[in-house]
Amino acid sequence: NGFEWHLFDFGVKSPSQSSCTSWLKGTGAGLSKVALQYSFATDSPTETEFMIDLAIFLLVRGDYAWLGYFWNGCHSGWVYGDWNEMLDKDYGKPLESMSEISNGVFQRKWSKATIEMNCNTYKPSITFD
Repeated sequence: NGFEWHLFDFGVKSPSQSSCTSWLKGTGAGLSKVALQYSFATDSPTETEFMIDLAIFLLVRGDYAWLGYFWNGCHSGWVYGDWNEMLDKDYGKPLESMSEISNGVFQRKWSKATIEMNCNTYKPSITFD
């Protein structure tokens, strides 16, 4: 068993705050139907940037998705800061698709966590059950 990198939908990154709501309603809503390669917005994200990327990834991903840094690191040393413990967490399985629960606030329930992104404040929330 294996996979082919070129079957992924490449180059997807988190939207800016100004386009967050429209992006999640448009592009983001369709990503659950593709094999997704979702990239961190920057090579060395701050904790806030990392959490935004992770929350949006968990909101929009489908059955086949990958979060990371494209090909970087395949040919050189690791240059991307410290490992974030949130990558080791078990979020469970998605129980529903992403929905807009109020104007500019998006949510998706997983079996072990609830993921939210408030595009108005550009702040994510991940709450474990």
